[in-house]
Parts: sequence; structure tokens; C-alpha cells
Amino acid sequence: MKTLPGVSTELLIPQIKEKLDLIDRIYDKYHAGEAVVTSTNGGQHMFSSLHYKNAAIDFRLPHTNQSAVYKAIRRALGDEFDVVPEETHLHVEYDPHKPKALKGENI
Repeated sequence: MKTLPGVSTELLIPQIKEKLDLIDRIYDKYHAGEAVVTSTNGGQHMFSSLHYKNAAIDFRLPHTNQSAVYKAIRRALGDEFDVVPEETHLHVEYDPHKPKALKGENI
């Protein structure tokens, strides 16, 4: 797993940090290129974003098999996490209190 220059995973909450290897293995399993962390707690996000609480992370969209990678990550992380495909990245956040009906989007 790579991080973009200036992006650090050091301050992420344990619930996110412990899933990094799992996400990396999913990218590998689907031959989707290397998992690249594009944002953690820096950058520009919505005011209430969990990025600022070290509870969210963004990954570059996979080179191939985007839908399969997205679905595998959602399944693997479970209901306490949101996995949201954005235009340029997959947004992953630890949010155990959000109602299940609002978790994630389909791609």
C-alpha cells in the first residue's frame, strides 16, 4: 500500500488502521493495481467530515475491477463502515452509529 506524498496514516483511529492490510489484499486479489491512500485527515472535506476525526480514509479508485473491489471492501468491512465511491476515489469511514439504510452506494 502506498500513500501520496504528505499523506500519513499515523493518526488514524485503530478501527481504520487495522483494516488497511485487508483493503490492500482486496486490491491485490482483484488485480486492481496497488491501493493508494490519497487522503486521511488533511485536505479539504465537508466541515463535519470524519476525516478530521481521523476516522476516514480515501483510496485511489482501482485501475480495474472497480465494482468488484468496492463490493468486496463493503462486505469485508461490515456495517460499522461506510464505503462510498466518489469520482476519483473510494471513501472509507468508520461510522458505527449511522443507520444501515444510509450506508454506502452502489457502483
